[in-house]
Amino acid sequence: MTPPPRPAAILFDLDDTLISYSGERREAWAETLAPLADRLGGRGVDDVFKAMDAEMRWFWSEPRRHREGRLDMQAARLRICAGGFARLGIADAALTHEVALAFHANREKRIRLFDDAHRVLDTLKASGFRLGLITNGEAGAQRGKVERFELGPRFHHIQIEGELGLGKPEPAAYAHALGRLEATAAETWIVGDNLEWEVAVPQRLGFARAIWFDGHGRGLPAKSEVRPTHSLGLLRDLLPMVGLAAV
Repeated sequence: MTPPPRPAAILFDLDDTLISYSGERREAWAETLAPLADRLGGRGVDDVFKAMDAEMRWFWSEPRRHREGRLDMQAARLRICAGGFARLGIADAALTHEVALAFHANREKRIRLFDDAHRVLDTLKASGFRLGLITNGEAGAQRGKVERFELGPRFHHIQIEGELGLGKPEPAAYAHALGRLEATAAETWIVGDNLEWEVAVPQRLGFARAIWFDGHGRGLPAKSEVRPTHSLGLLRDLLPMVGLAAV
């Protein structure tokens, strides 16, 4: 099989692509709720987790709520906690606020860099690829992750929705990133975990490759109509695709 043409540029997503953001969500909820068991109205931790999970999926399912929420994550988590408790018949504003703050802290401290992220990025950059990071979310939180995980020097362009005022899946967001990388969509690959933002929309915009990253091994959803060009479970598997030795 003929390998795909070498891209001029590669765009990467951040959360759940370069860093593991959602892999330990259940553990974060367990740590948050365990000390509060006597205030949960007789509900077990599993019951509360299921209610919170259902509320979270509802909250993030609507594009307008999603955009508002990702630009103010603490407020979003407060709304999700309130909705989750409402599903259980618990109306306690103080408890809701305490749980939202604790979960936010417990979730944030579990964020980690995927093991091979630095090596893959350094190898690609040293080999002449122009690299871009395009991430949605609030400016402070996303910039903080970039600095915390020492990603800044590894990219030619870093684009954060809360700083630019544009985010995926707006076509202008991709166009801006491509302009900064001095590349066209037809000569650019994009890698990320969101099937809409990093696969479906880039495919419509003419990206050469739209690569889905499944870092938590969940598999492509059975009913998904989106078909990525390639699927990756490990970032280092990208290197042979561009003609480089795996690290």
